[in-house]
Amino acid sequence: MFELFPIADPLPWPFTGIFWPIATTITAYLIFVLKLGPMLMANREPFKLRGVLKLYNIFQVIFNILLLSWGIHFLFWKRPYPDLSCIMILPFDHEMKNTERVISYLYYLNKIIDLLDTIFFVLRKSYKQITKLHLIHHVYMSSASYFFH
Repeated sequence: MFELFPIADPLPWPFTGIFWPIATTITAYLIFVLKLGPMLMANREPFKLRGVLKLYNIFQVIFNILLLSWGIHFLFWKRPYPDLSCIMILPFDHEMKNTERVISYLYYLNKIIDLLDTIFFVLRKSYKQITKLHLIHHVYMSSASYFFH
């Protein structure tokens, strides 16, 4: 069981170490999306975020393509894991530990950045897109990424 939740990475990167930064971010996200955002937008016209959304989507596409490419290169060309059917976290003294660490951390940051999707829905008053499943997905992905990064 304890192998699933290893000792926290000793590097002091943002949103790592203690759980409070990500817990606070998720709590603020839910408060904004479920209560504060709709209250603030109640008497306003929806924001026109076409330019911001284009930049955000271009960033996400490029970021995810680069991260996927790096991950595939790491898994299949560098081959740090002898057997892909049972991938274990590399030990701290492994020569490729830093690469594993950075890839997983970037994935984790991406899950935090993904929370902006719902913020944009609120600012555009596209409330029909904000379902329980959508919220559960974003909360779960950012939380799980914290534990497994």
